[in-house]
Amino acid sequence: MPFSDAYAPWLPTLQDIEVRKDDPELADYYQRFGFDNLEIPDDCAHVIARKDRLKELFNERYAFRMINQETLERWQIRLQTKLDRIVRVYERAYALYEKYDTEMMDDMLGGEKITRDTSADGSQVNTPDYATNASENYADNRSRSKVNETITTIRTGDGLVDSVNEGFRKWTDIDQSFISEFEDNFLNIFWY
Repeated sequence: MPFSDAYAPWLPTLQDIEVRKDDPELADYYQRFGFDNLEIPDDCAHVIARKDRLKELFNERYAFRMINQETLERWQIRLQTKLDRIVRVYERAYALYEKYDTEMMDDMLGGEKITRDTSADGSQVNTPDYATNASENYADNRSRSKVNETITTIRTGDGLVDSVNEGFRKWTDIDQSFISEFEDNFLNIFWY
């Protein structure tokens, strides 16, 4: 004898949970669940600053996916456990991308950076092509009065397009990567 609908298990989708948060009769219970209820550690300032954007991506990606736990309470614990496991890795990624944004962009353009150091007293500095004949008048030997002079050269033409294409293929969208970490908190069932 088949079971009636009353005995059928119900695993809500994320959208089911979000819709019930707006229902006055159900809101008190359902407001306790979802991405916006995750506790981000105070030392993860970059993740905290991006929480609204991450919640939006989370809800977009998993809206019609069923949760993978028998109860919402267990599901919320699994979400928090996942966040606790990954949050500092992504905090570091955000910090590094922020810190090295300019250098990564320069690297993508395929330029080269040459740094020549001189002492504060203006002593001689040899260029990378230091010759055996290193007299004061020789072309590769110069006196400098500046400290840590940096010369940057960006090459254009041959190789620039390849360099730009390779750069964008290697680029990681940290937000999307962060949200994809929660994939195993949802069932992967597709109805036809």
